[in-house]
Amino acid sequence: MPDPLLSACVSFLSYFGIFAILSLSLNLEYGFGGQPNFGKVAFYATGAFVAGVVASRLMPIIADVTPFDPFSPEGTMQRISITQNNPCAALLTFLAALLLAALVSGVFGYLVSYPAIRIREEWFLAMVLLVTGEILRVVVRSYQPIVNGYNGVLIPNPFGWLKDSDQISLAYMIVILAIAVSIYLYINRLVNSPFGRLLKSMRDDQIAAMSLGKDLVRVRGQVLIIGSALAGLAGVLYAYYSGYVNPDDFIPIRTFDVWVMVVLGGLANNKGVLLGAVIMTAIDRGTQILAIQLQTIGGITELNYLRYIIVGILMLVILMFKQRGIIPERPVRTPAYEVVEGE
Repeated sequence: MPDPLLSACVSFLSYFGIFAILSLSLNLEYGFGGQPNFGKVAFYATGAFVAGVVASRLMPIIADVTPFDPFSPEGTMQRISITQNNPCAALLTFLAALLLAALVSGVFGYLVSYPAIRIREEWFLAMVLLVTGEILRVVVRSYQPIVNGYNGVLIPNPFGWLKDSDQISLAYMIVILAIAVSIYLYINRLVNSPFGRLLKSMRDDQIAAMSLGKDLVRVRGQVLIIGSALAGLAGVLYAYYSGYVNPDDFIPIRTFDVWVMVVLGGLANNKGVLLGAVIMTAIDRGTQILAIQLQTIGGITELNYLRYIIVGILMLVILMFKQRGIIPERPVRTPAYEVVEGE
């Protein structure tokens, strides 16, 4: 019998890890690079769709068994059986999904944004990416061969061979948090490198950056490739955590949630962004638990509107009193900065 408290903690930390990756990727693009991405859900969804394709097609090949129709009940049971009896195949499939999702999402992010990033007006880019996210969802929902259209496809947890449900959830949570911590450390090093200073110069004064010979079109493309690849990783982690890939999970409101995390925590401050992810995870999980409790006693079960009200009030408070977020951007404390500050 699963421990309810342990399950709640594991669920919270798993969602926090996924939200942290998404918010850090957007903070890199917009907080540091000044590139507004209103289509973050497109690359999040791309990672999930890649996970669905890899799990449903590649797993039988890795396990060296004759594949069934990936969307049939036999195909679903075959994937579950392979996961439970062949840990190597399950983990290799998961690793392949992560690598392919990062690659496909990064390339997709560059291709769809390339026409817009050549224009100096960033909000053209925002609109292009916003439309791209919804087009992708509708196409995948309507075209069955990708992830079975609106029916979706089931993918088993890569740790299904552990048998005990608590152990499965705990092991996968550790993987999510390990990836999130690695990405946090990577982005911290990146934004404190010469490339990070170039991103800030592009954000603050494009004319000055170009006058120094910087190719801003190339830099925009690079930061969008990195941000999109990271969102793709988050999509894979979410798909395997939920155990199911459905295009209707990736609606535009998901992008809004990520923006709230970044604006709430503090633009261009990775610690602030993590705080924003914690707050949004608490709201998301809290309303979900409340909905389940109300359903058991009979009453209101649709609490999405309550969630939107809470988030809306938070955003109003932040915009009124803390426009730069809870933890605002701070100067990079290099050795030269320390010397000047001490004088």
